[in-house]
Amino acid sequence: MSTFVADRSHYEPDSMPPPPATAAGRDSPTVSERIESASSGDHVVEKTAPVEKLSKRQKVKRHCARFWLWWLIGTIIFLAILLPIIFKVILPAIVQDIVGKQEMPVLGGSLIALSPTQMKMTLKTSLDTPLAADLDPVDLYLYNKNTTQYTPFTNLTIPPQHINHYTEVDVTEQTVTISNLDELIKFFNNVFDEEEVELSVRGDTTVHLGALNAPAHIDKTVTVKALNKLKGFAVTDLKLLAPPDEEGNNLHTIVNLPNSGVLTLGLGDLGLNLLSGTIPIGHVTCKNVLLAPGDNAVECNGSLYYKVLFDSLPAIMASQASALMSGNIELGAQGNSTTINGEHIPYVEEVLKTKVLRTNVPIGQLLADVITGFTGGDFNIGDLVGDSFNATLIQTMVNHWDEYDDQGSTSGNTNTTENAMASRKREAARKKKVATRDGDIVKRNMMWSMLKMGLALSKR
Repeated sequence: MSTFVADRSHYEPDSMPPPPATAAGRDSPTVSERIESASSGDHVVEKTAPVEKLSKRQKVKRHCARFWLWWLIGTIIFLAILLPIIFKVILPAIVQDIVGKQEMPVLGGSLIALSPTQMKMTLKTSLDTPLAADLDPVDLYLYNKNTTQYTPFTNLTIPPQHINHYTEVDVTEQTVTISNLDELIKFFNNVFDEEEVELSVRGDTTVHLGALNAPAHIDKTVTVKALNKLKGFAVTDLKLLAPPDEEGNNLHTIVNLPNSGVLTLGLGDLGLNLLSGTIPIGHVTCKNVLLAPGDNAVECNGSLYYKVLFDSLPAIMASQASALMSGNIELGAQGNSTTINGEHIPYVEEVLKTKVLRTNVPIGQLLADVITGFTGGDFNIGDLVGDSFNATLIQTMVNHWDEYDDQGSTSGNTNTTENAMASRKREAARKKKVATRDGDIVKRNMMWSMLKMGLALSKR
């Protein structure tokens, strides 16, 4: 069997030989046909197996998986910058804003004088926070805002507190030391004069919000109700003692000292000068004065200067002119001394020395007490007035008034019937006199008033 070999010698070396014939005698597919066939085959494959499209989350996940190290480094750098800002700037600013908005009202308390350099203080206030927090102890310094230079006059310590929304804070009976006497006197002077007084406080603390801590600065000025010049001061009872008691006091009185504030004030033993106008006419001492909020009945004992009363009667009557027109006598009380255990308390004493309390006492009440004092003991009015006036004349006038009711008892009538009738009249008069002593006092009041008016006119 012979083999056919095609002769290729007549072709150029670079030319493409004709395609070999197929077994059936047909020509082989051309190059373009093969390329088109391959392209058609590829198109069929793409349609049967398309590439899946990724969602945004999958893209991010794939991105983070590829670049996780860079993201970790970036996060660390970001937190290193942000966290100090949060803990050192933002959180303290929020805490300070909450602390700064606290009103810290004074709900109650007390200031009790102990010595020239110490007081006992109690304070009740409140705080209101949106979150639960713990406060470290706070040293609060008390000062007057109107003083140019910050000068605290004392300080007290608020113990550790747990605050959760509205919370009352109590500071109980702390003994505090006075650090600036002049500033404390200025504060007490305002407490006496004003209806409301400003009290400024300053201090620093640390606020704990769970595991987070933040410093806080307190600088507040709060308003406290004060004494308002003891408005409502009055003499509710006044008795002249004749003879004087064992301590030499001839005057006992009860005065009302109203406290319109919210703080209880312990002032010690108060010495007061009694005045008619500007003339001192006596003095009293009120022991252990404690002024709670509201009215306070305080007992005082002392002496009325009878000699001064008679020596200065015209001037006293002149000073009482307007009060007498309304049926009253005006009495004044001015601070003289304030002591505790014999020690002077300057921060109270210096204030009360500049204050004068005045009240009106009805003439009838005062004269009844005066005459009762004169006639309740075994002594002579002349012993009181000395050489100031003609004591004999005054005593004679009083005796004559006393004998007025009994003028018929010494008529010397010898008629038995008339004597019997006179005797019955005297007995009836005696019983009537005993039963109606108030009427007798009224007569004596009238006599005493006329006597004073006559003496005043005689001096003109």
